[in-house]
Amino acid sequence: MKWTHFFAAALLLSFVLTGCSKEARIGKKLAGTWDATSVTEDGVELIGSVFTSFEMYFGEYNKKDGKGDYKFTAILLGSSIVETGTYSLDSAGEEVTFTTDSGETTTYMLMLDGDNLELEGTVDGLKYIIQAKRK
Repeated sequence: MKWTHFFAAALLLSFVLTGCSKEARIGKKLAGTWDATSVTEDGVELIGSVFTSFEMYFGEYNKKDGKGDYKFTAILLGSSIVETGTYSLDSAGEEVTFTTDSGETTTYMLMLDGDNLELEGTVDGLKYIIQAKRK
């Protein structure tokens, strides 16, 4: 009798743990506004030299659609630059793909630890690492 209860509880726990995919959990943690503390291009720091500031907003991730909205705002040499589009996550929640409103896509490795975010990817042959803190 005790084993029956144990197996029933284990089965219920497995449904609870698999009911919310890693992708959806990461999407929920990613939602919100992040301030970049470091942006490097091939190891050269851009915050303070090229960028005055860089803010990333991630809208709520919709598991059904497999995407969410994003808005990046950078102050670049005194001018505000805004990029908008959608983002999607791989099933493991380890990669994020950004699709701009004009249809261009870029994929970054995603590392999320509490209020710390790091994105690492290659764009036009240049390696970018973006580190940010939750606002």
